[in-house]
Amino acid sequence: MPPEHHACLITLPIVSLEAALSYYGDTSQFEIRVCTYSMLSIEDARGIIDIALLRPTKGAIQLVIVLAEGINFAAEQALLKVLEEPPLSTRFLFILPSSVRLATTLLSRFFVMNQNHEPIASQAEFITFMATSYGERLELISNKMLKKDLIWVGYIRAGLEQYVRTLGTGKNSTKKWQAYALVLERITRRGAANKMLLEELAFLLPVRAVE
Repeated sequence: MPPEHHACLITLPIVSLEAALSYYGDTSQFEIRVCTYSMLSIEDARGIIDIALLRPTKGAIQLVIVLAEGINFAAEQALLKVLEEPPLSTRFLFILPSSVRLATTLLSRFFVMNQNHEPIASQAEFITFMATSYGERLELISNKMLKKDLIWVGYIRAGLEQYVRTLGTGKNSTKKWQAYALVLERITRRGAANKMLLEELAFLLPVRAVE
């Protein structure tokens, strides 16, 4: 099973510990240490290494969970050795946004758990969204926002990114692209009015039946 691997990577549209652990599986056997960062720096990487060297006080193995919105190159280089040869009592779970592109050398250290999941999920969610009527879209948005379902919001954003690439270059297409680009720029940001942006998107997108 993937949890037996010493270093796992999960990428999500929106960084979420709860969603990531649904992929990872049972963590009850570990002593868990969670580290959260905006942009993971080399200083943060050194801190992670220090944590990795700690011995668990409960159980035999500690699971170091790293949630980050981004990671700089210096931090990637600093983490190479500890991710290749971690202490026997330490395992890692990194949770990063789907948009982050890791250096090949660092990526090779990980067991990538959901490599093919997100594009399929985002495409399916977006196609379903486009197939609904304007009223149904608004109702769906209200339900998702009530549940604070940021994973779904991230899927809609990823699907929209794919959709805008299919638009032509005519005058009308350019206007549509600009409107979609505004939604893409602002949606899923912290503090962003996601409900209002999604409602705007609901009226921008044409209704397209599922083929």
